[in-house]
Order: sequence, then C-alpha cells, then structure tokens
Amino acid sequence: MDALRNDVSRNARYGDLSRRIFLVPRVQVHRLNLTGNTVTSIDLSVEGIRQLLQLAPGCAVVVANGTIEATRLALESLGVGSLQFGSSRVGNLMGHLRSNITVRIKRTALGLVGPPTEVETTALIVRGSAMGRRFHHQVTAADTGAPNPEQNMWSLVPDIDLINSLLASQDPNWVSITFRGIGEMEDQRAIGNINPAMSWVDLSQETDQWGMRRAYVNLVATPNDRKLWAAMDKAALNLAAALAKSPANIEYWNAPNNQWQAAPLQPDASGRGFWQDFLGTTHHESGTLFMGAPGASITDTNGKFHGRSNAYVVGPAVFPTLGSANPSLTALSLARRTAHAIVSAAAPGPMAGFVSLSLAPADWQMVKLPNSPASMIHYGSVMETFGWYGLYWYLKEQFTNFILSLDWRISRREENSGVYIRIPAPNVPNALQEADAKGHEVQIDQRGFDSVTNTEGHPLKVTGAIYDLQAPSASTQVQIGAWNNYLIEANGPRIRVTLNGQLVNDYQSSRQQTGYIALQCHDFLSRTQFRNLQIKKLP
Repeated sequence: MDALRNDVSRNARYGDLSRRIFLVPRVQVHRLNLTGNTVTSIDLSVEGIRQLLQLAPGCAVVVANGTIEATRLALESLGVGSLQFGSSRVGNLMGHLRSNITVRIKRTALGLVGPPTEVETTALIVRGSAMGRRFHHQVTAADTGAPNPEQNMWSLVPDIDLINSLLASQDPNWVSITFRGIGEMEDQRAIGNINPAMSWVDLSQETDQWGMRRAYVNLVATPNDRKLWAAMDKAALNLAAALAKSPANIEYWNAPNNQWQAAPLQPDASGRGFWQDFLGTTHHESGTLFMGAPGASITDTNGKFHGRSNAYVVGPAVFPTLGSANPSLTALSLARRTAHAIVSAAAPGPMAGFVSLSLAPADWQMVKLPNSPASMIHYGSVMETFGWYGLYWYLKEQFTNFILSLDWRISRREENSGVYIRIPAPNVPNALQEADAKGHEVQIDQRGFDSVTNTEGHPLKVTGAIYDLQAPSASTQVQIGAWNNYLIEANGPRIRVTLNGQLVNDYQSSRQQTGYIALQCHDFLSRTQFRNLQIKKLP
C-alpha cells in the first residue's frame, strides 16, 4: 500500500498514463493458464465480468492471496499435488495451537505492597519447547479484578477522566494475568504418500458461481499436536503456580461458569480444555506450498514453483515449518527475497569482457533546460526518466572506442528518449546544444515524431536512427512494455546499432570520436526505463 500511495503522489500528473503500479479492486482470479511451463494468461473476473488477461513475455506471476486461495490456484493451474486420492492434494497444512489461561494472583505474593496508585500493566513473552517443536506464552498482566488484563493495556487515555476511571477500577488485592500460549503444529513435508489423518488441502467437488472448484481444507490436530498442546498448557499453569508461591494466593478463571475458582484447571482425558481455541482461529495457515529441494518440495527457496519458469508464491504458504511466532515478518522477509530473485533473473550480470556502469546518483549529472523539472528516478537497478528536457550525463569516464550494451523499455507508443554517445562534457557552455551538434543520439521513438511538421514517420527520428544523421536499415518496432536491448558499437568513425540482436544502423561519422555517455529525458509523457548498462572498451 505504501508503494501505491507513493506512486499516486509522484506519478499521477497524466492520470493512468503516468502511473507505474496499480491495485485493481473487485477482482477474482480463477486460473493461471500455462503454455508449456510458463504462465501466459490469467483467467479472472473484474466486477463480475469474466476476462482473460494476456501476459507479456518475461512477465513474472506472483501468487500472494493467502495460503488457502494460493493453494487452490496451484492445485487448479500448476499441476502440484499428489493424485493418490484421485484429486490433487497437498499436505503440510499447519496453523497455530492456541490457549488462553487466565489467573489472578494476590499482589502480596508478587511483592506489591498496598493498593495501586498508578495504572499498572505489563506484557512479557516466555518461550518454550517440547517434542522438538516450539511454543511461547504472551503474558499480559494488570491490576484488575476482571479476567481480561489486556483491557487496560490497549486502552487509549485521552483525558484525565478516563485515567481516573481506570485507576478507580483497579483491584487493591489481585493482579490478573493471561497466558496466551501459541504452539507449533506438526509438519508433513511430503509431495506424495500424504497421510490423510493429518492436515491437507485439495479441490472440493463443490463449485463457485464461475464453475471453479473450491478448496477443501482438512485442518486437524494430530496426537503429537495434542501432546505439545498439553505440555504448553502445563508450562503456563506451572509458571502461574510458581509466581503465586502458594495455592492460597492464586485463583483460576472458569470461562464456561463465568467465575473464579481456587482449584487448578484440569484438562479432560483427551488433553483438551475450554481454554484451548479452535484450530484456524489464529488465521496463520501455512506450509502447503513449502519450499525446498526439487523433488522434495513444491517451491524452491525463492518461492518459485518447481518446473514453472515464471510462477512464484509469497506468504506463509512457503514455510516448511511454522514455528510459534506470528508469521508476518518471516513472510515479508521471504517476499523480499522472492522480489530480489525476480529482479536478478530479469537483469543478468555483466557479459564477458563488459563492465557495468555505476548506478550511483553521484556518478551522474542532470543538465536541463531553464525551469525544467527533468530528473532520473532510480528504482534499484532500474533508472526511469521524468519530466522535460534534460540529459543525464555519466561522469566517471569518457570513452573513445567501445561497445555499449543497455536494456530499455517504454510504457506507451508516444514515449521519446535516446542514448547519447561521444558528447562533450556537461560543464561546457550550452551543453545540451553541444551534445546535439557534436555527439550522436541513438533514438528511441516508435512514432518517429517530427515536432516541426507535427507528423509521424520521420525516418531520421524513429527508433534505431542516429538522430538527424542516418535512418535505421530495418524495422525497429518493439512491443510496448517489453524490455529491449541496444548494442551500440563505436569504433573510430564507424557507429553500429543493434536492436534485440538485429543490426539496424551502420553509420560512418565525421563527428568527434571521444566523449561522454548520456540518457535523454524528453517530456512529461515519456517515462522510459533503462537498466543493465554495460560497456566494453575497444583498442
């Protein structure tokens, strides 16, 4: 959401044309469609109307809609799951085992003398383990006779009247303490031979209004889960008794009877008690698309589905095991790792013999027209033009004979930009005019727009042209939104331009043969992106 807000605040000058990221409301994704091992389209509905979204080549699809729905999509679309029960099924479904045990202990047993004179409340965490798995207790305490010590902790205190009310309601003799236990369920990391007595997800015979099969969720506590649950509860009761020091100093909250009792809480013969929450009520479902080695997991350690070239999943669904902590931070950390993997795969490292140009803003300088807002926005390894009119000089070095390789893409046909080579320094008088007069611009403009005649199709102003010097020798039309590669070779007077592997310009120049490199910011509607700038010096 922060990225969306930032995009709206910075890139909404021309409405959707200048936006970079969108959240589409009221959308339901039904299926991911494969061509070979690649997701090439998405079957979805928008505001109740079914549509097919075609994906551009090189597009990465990230499933981030929660463990259960992500699992349904994977079962429906990506060929995951065991067929041992007839319908595709995945195991390793986990949630948290949760208990809420509340006691009250006499203030004197805790070393507190006299009635409270201030609002007293505290929170602690106590960690434990049993049977090779983890649990923890979130301990909250307050001076209240009621069985909910959290009510004071989370109360806002906007005025003196409310704080006086809280003070007046504190109990002079007791401190109420809740031990919220969170325990780790047993995992089942198997892609075949799934144990039906454990937790799993498959596709139900029930369908939704679109005719798509719903997810069927079987979430159960195993005997080992029950043992850990009992050990976790016992740890809480033992800790409470130790704090009280004597049975005479402690009472236990009996929620079904709505009263305090002196007798310690006792689970039934199966180890269950009223203080244990129902499974699934913590909304921490995880594990069904767990990561690991090929052949032994559903996804790799970057969250990419095995055997699929562009399908990823983020969230607790990829957890091999759950632990006892809230999964949000771990899921976010893994999502950053997935994003890094996607970006790295899309932007390969330097080619043999090439060196990457620095992307540090300190190594570049924007020279622009008076009162121009032109700038270059850095998004990690991607640079994006903004505003009119300016040239973004690379300052670190001048180049004579070289091969420059860079990727670029446009988001709309009307965009205009260019790559300048062998231009004078940015601090010469009239630097922008000198760059045009003495250097060379390799043009990016699908229209070949001529601003003098207000017409399109000018051969010296179209993509691949050496601007105003020589037209391209082949078609240079590209797909909007797709990355393209320029290989620009400058060797003596000869300048050759190769676009996406095809030679499109071979020019003999009489202009200067040494100078700087720059990228062009042309106008507000042009948001051209550049990445993977590499150079190889020639003799």
